[in-house]
Amino acid sequence: NRPFREVSLTVTGAQFFKDRFSNSRRRDENTGLSHVYDLYFVAYVDKIYVYEPQFPSQSIEQEPAMVVHTEQKSKTPEEQRLYGHYAGHGTRAINKLLVQSLGNEEVLAVVRDDGDVEAYYTRHIYNAIEKRTYHDSTLGILSTDIRPFFQRSVGLSAWGLAIHSTARMIAVSANTHTTTVFTFALTDGVSDDENDFPDEDEVYYYGMSGVVPPNDRRKNDVRILAHSGGIENLPDIAFCNTGHDPAGRWLLTADLLGQVAAWDVHSLQLNQLVNTALSPPIFRIPKDHIDSRNGVWGLLFLDPLSFRTTTTIEEALGVSSSQIGVDLQREKDNAIWDLGKTVDCISHVRRPFRDVGNPVVVRNGNYAHPLELSRHGTPGPSTPTPLRRANVDADRSSEEEVEEESEESNDEDHAWDSDDSYDGTGYDSAEDTHVAFPRPDGTMWQIAKPKVSLRSSCTATLLIRSLRPGARFKRGESMCGDLPCPILQLSFKDIYLYQPATSSKAWDHLPIPSTRRLFQQEVPIPFDSGSTKFGRINMYAQIPSLGVVIIATQQGRVAILSLTQTVTRMLDYEKVEVNQTPLERPRMEKRVYGYRVDHILPLASQEEAGHRPKAGIHGIAVGPIQGTEHLEDDLKRWRLLVHYQDLSILAYEIGKPSRDQLDLSLMAI
Repeated sequence: NRPFREVSLTVTGAQFFKDRFSNSRRRDENTGLSHVYDLYFVAYVDKIYVYEPQFPSQSIEQEPAMVVHTEQKSKTPEEQRLYGHYAGHGTRAINKLLVQSLGNEEVLAVVRDDGDVEAYYTRHIYNAIEKRTYHDSTLGILSTDIRPFFQRSVGLSAWGLAIHSTARMIAVSANTHTTTVFTFALTDGVSDDENDFPDEDEVYYYGMSGVVPPNDRRKNDVRILAHSGGIENLPDIAFCNTGHDPAGRWLLTADLLGQVAAWDVHSLQLNQLVNTALSPPIFRIPKDHIDSRNGVWGLLFLDPLSFRTTTTIEEALGVSSSQIGVDLQREKDNAIWDLGKTVDCISHVRRPFRDVGNPVVVRNGNYAHPLELSRHGTPGPSTPTPLRRANVDADRSSEEEVEEESEESNDEDHAWDSDDSYDGTGYDSAEDTHVAFPRPDGTMWQIAKPKVSLRSSCTATLLIRSLRPGARFKRGESMCGDLPCPILQLSFKDIYLYQPATSSKAWDHLPIPSTRRLFQQEVPIPFDSGSTKFGRINMYAQIPSLGVVIIATQQGRVAILSLTQTVTRMLDYEKVEVNQTPLERPRMEKRVYGYRVDHILPLASQEEAGHRPKAGIHGIAVGPIQGTEHLEDDLKRWRLLVHYQDLSILAYEIGKPSRDQLDLSLMAI
């Protein structure tokens, strides 16, 4: 019996639309919910469709309330100077959509395949929809009265998108291998809707010339971040919006080689470069190749106040005494803690997915199924498949196009979500992991060295065969100074959690709780999954008031993580030496931030009933339930909408832990 109570989960509805938008390209996160209005945004190709979900099922009408469409804006003289040689590359397709506050206003921001970044006030969209309800309105659903208050270009296909709410910054990463930070002037007055980021002659560019920006936020400026080793595309970036970095000093960027760069935006300095991966990061991956196992697709700063305190480390990490293959005491002598086997107690997490059952259709095409406890039962078998390598053309405007082409001929021969390396045993022992970073005296600090085998191909390409976890810090300092926020890294199919650095040293980030192959599952070929490379974990959302992080893979599954913390006795990473025996190794008491995987969606009952859509995920969105938008966060009720590529939508309510979760029932539809 585990006293920890998971967040409650209720299925509130599901909905199918057929043949409305066929052959939709798979991008990153392409849906969002307003936290101020009952508005649901979905990016389809180059347009933003705006819906008003209905309570309580969260169903949407087949026709949107509005469609937002914006033409490409001609480049400013400075943009032409920086990016003119990229002219004509990319389409208007939206790669990512984000809804968040910018200052005191909620905004909807998107980045596009042609390099454009745009931002709209949700207030303007809501008012435009209201105008269309007037009896004498002649306005159509295609918006002619909505214009972005901000529209700029970053040259090539843009993927990463982050907003710093209090510091009023928008950051965009692109396939130029650089990150552009647009900083808006801080003023005491109300923002001017049409001139928040004015004409080019009032904007100052920093970064490429090496000049450090002045500490003057009364003017707008653009800051460009790039380092000499940055030769790969940057799928995701992150600001810290927990309240611990109100000035927007720190920014994280992630690349397809598995490297995470920590930037000081104020000084334009690279503070740290970290590579945490299953293959040893001590070997260089050849140019024009991506690390298909370890590329980073998501980064999140987490509020330490969101982590629920537990009595024991077992409780914090979801370890049960009945679980086989989890030796937590042994893991605590490791720098990277393997939690992969803790997921197996969720009944359907490893069970092959079969197209069985018939959906129970009810009025308006909605169906739903009651809540069930997720952590129970016996896991099914897993099926290992061969390790594969992906090639990428660094000059292409979109790494997605390359992946689609490289995998197209092989899709018919592989199960949809079968894992390319999972062996069911988790990581090897602590002695096989490798963690290294420089000490102040210039020596290299490291724990053990992994056993690896390398094979050289006819093109001198090295294939790394090791499956053991490793981490390498370029410098002895921490990633973001003494920022007290844990950092969650979403790699291709694995997740890692860095500890906050209380003394600003690299070893403060240890231990790193990790879950390998979280969504590994065998799925039959007939499901419309697209390339097997879309198993990447590149969708995420947070509900800080519930201590919950929600992550998803494009191949159809969602995980709900409960954030936890506890004090435990563990290895003293600063003082330990490689040649010490386990009994000789120094120990210390430390507060460890961790997580538990408490739910995998769709639920087992939904899969068994045939309610799981036969498609990949288009986007996940989290927001307050209708009528609670203006309450304090602790009083809000929260909804999760999972939008599939075939236009199906699964809806859930996520709430505080219930006294008796078995008594939870489905809300009436």
